[in-house]
Amino acid sequence: MSTHRGCKEMDIILGQFAESHINTLTDAEVLIYEKLLELSDNILYNLISEILIQGKLEGDIERKEINNLLLKISFFHDQKS
Repeated sequence: MSTHRGCKEMDIILGQFAESHINTLTDAEVLIYEKLLELSDNILYNLISEILIQGKLEGDIERKEINNLLLKISFFHDQKS
């Protein structure tokens, strides 16, 4: 669930992105998005806020696997501003 994570900021960031783009994501991106939802709010917020984290993240996700999806989420919110 993208809109009821416990951290209001992540509810807004992920919820608005999912509402607008979930139907346009590739199957691979949907799988990565689902993995992102398994991460803690702190890790996700840091990733989206462009704080670099080296190596593997929670759930054994490689940073390189999620860069494109994170860029889409960031671009979506940049365009809204």
